[in-house]
Amino acid sequence: MQSDPRHVTAIVAATDLTYLPQTLEALGRQDRHPDELIVVDVSAAGLDLGPLVEAAAAAGPTVRSVRAPQARNLGDAVRAGLDPGARTDWLWLLHDDSPPEPAALAQLLRATANTRTVAVAGCKHVQADHPDRLLSVGVRTTAGGRRLGGIDAGEIDQGQYDGIDDVYAVETAGMLLTREMWDLLGGPDPVLGPYGDGIDLSRRARLAGARVVVVPSAIVRHHRADLRDLRSEHPDGRRSVRRRREAILHARLTGASAPGMLLWFAIMVVMAPVRVLWRVATNEVGLATGELTAALAVALRPRAIWRARRRARSSRTVPRRTLRGLYAARREVVREHRDRILTRMTERRRAHAPSELEMRERAALSRRRRLVLAVVVLGAAAAGVLAGVEPVAGVDGSAGELLRSAFSPWIAAGDGHPGPPDPFWAVLALLVVVTGGPLGVPSATGLGVVVAASLPLAAISAWFAAGAATRSLAVRAWAAIVWALGPAAIVAFAGADLAALVCHITLPLLALAVARAFGYDRQDVIRSGLVDARSGATSRMSGRGSLGAAAGAGLLLAITAAAAPVVLPIALLVLVALALVVRRRARLVLVALPASCCSRPCSRRCRPSGPASSRPRERGPAPTCSR
Repeated sequence: MQSDPRHVTAIVAATDLTYLPQTLEALGRQDRHPDELIVVDVSAAGLDLGPLVEAAAAAGPTVRSVRAPQARNLGDAVRAGLDPGARTDWLWLLHDDSPPEPAALAQLLRATANTRTVAVAGCKHVQADHPDRLLSVGVRTTAGGRRLGGIDAGEIDQGQYDGIDDVYAVETAGMLLTREMWDLLGGPDPVLGPYGDGIDLSRRARLAGARVVVVPSAIVRHHRADLRDLRSEHPDGRRSVRRRREAILHARLTGASAPGMLLWFAIMVVMAPVRVLWRVATNEVGLATGELTAALAVALRPRAIWRARRRARSSRTVPRRTLRGLYAARREVVREHRDRILTRMTERRRAHAPSELEMRERAALSRRRRLVLAVVVLGAAAAGVLAGVEPVAGVDGSAGELLRSAFSPWIAAGDGHPGPPDPFWAVLALLVVVTGGPLGVPSATGLGVVVAASLPLAAISAWFAAGAATRSLAVRAWAAIVWALGPAAIVAFAGADLAALVCHITLPLLALAVARAFGYDRQDVIRSGLVDARSGATSRMSGRGSLGAAAGAGLLLAITAAAAPVVLPIALLVLVALALVVRRRARLVLVALPASCCSRPCSRRCRPSGPASSRPRERGPAPTCSR
């Protein structure tokens, strides 16, 4: 039935034929057919649209296809397909992956029939494969352009959002807007698309004095092919992160006032490297590049930002402050972030939740390991008591003085002379801080505690390092005892040689971190069930690898090389050998870089001789060079 006299032109931007037949078929089943249907082919190679166009024309509307390989987004596609002189009252924009429900257009027209203030109307979006699952009902953003979902993943549509009317923005998939508003705004920003174009159009329509509404009874089943990267051979939704981030940054710079734009630009420049480091720290290296390139792309196109601001200014009739009531409040952002984290944690626990039998087996295994480790640690401590240790003498500097010595090019030996900085003093400063230096504990006392605990700590580090190679309790205990009570460790302990003791503690941890960085560490596999309950726990290589472990290995190598410079060239040779067998070779750079940057230009360092061979440069009597 075509009782509505308003002329509606539906425009579909077609990228490929994967989803287009569904969308055209859905348009043919509309309760209220569009008066004209324009299919814009934006693919580079060209699509065979003949049969599809004929089938769509047989369903009712006038159909024509337009070839526009130069179109970069939906806005370009609409501009290419729309006849400037053609009569039309409304434009209905659709993506090729967003088939509408039969009542969609009729409901949109009904919602806009009795008002002249509504210029943009949008649809409720549901999952294409599960129409009872919600995707979005309008769009809300913060003042900074960050989009809030407001809907939980997989949330069932029970009409809970059907009371929503006026919104900040709507999606372009299923957007109905007046031809007059399209001509006034000139379409979405040519830089945007497929992300952020709906928000841009809606925001400028709001600033032009019009209303933007969502019509929950008008439903679009959206595949979100671009967001989920479904068009590629190996879909990966993370590929869209860069373009989404770029759209957010562009919207911030174009939608703010002039002072606000300068502030957002400064924030963008400062936060780009921070976000890169955050992605690296959270083991998302593939997204770190996108964070940096998005900021660079926006920063390097000032003319596009200036043109976008000029277009928005030319159509604006109301001040920007009228939009404040439509922005999401800060507490909503915090709540959504918290809910997302809790949901992710719950899903992770549910996916990896062990059975009750497995938990009992793990508990029994942990008890046995803790018991054996306790015996090993007590044995190492007893051996230290029997061996005896000389006190750490001559260390009277604070942590700050030790840290200054680490970067000082002056060696206070004799009358003093220039020399290379010694990074080991920074390690000593850290030990003084950890052992209570800021609370008034003397440096000599704190470092004495480190020496006293060095043999048990060496045993613990060797225990965990051996666990990367074997899960056998006997072998791990043997490795820990041999490492902690070997001649080198006992001699260093008796002489209070902090450099050697630090190296003895960190070397096993370094080996463990490298093994975990490349997935060569063994992990427990609990096999506890009715059939194989007697088999208990076995082990296997984790195979995953960890970027955080690689970063930890880099820090440990820097500490170890500061204590024993001879370790660095040996470690670099080992890393070169690993480069021949591991797959994630970029992580080797992360392991080697900190130590290479902190290493001294020469191997001979000036330290006081005697029991406290690792104390800081003295300010009093001239120390002698022990190495």
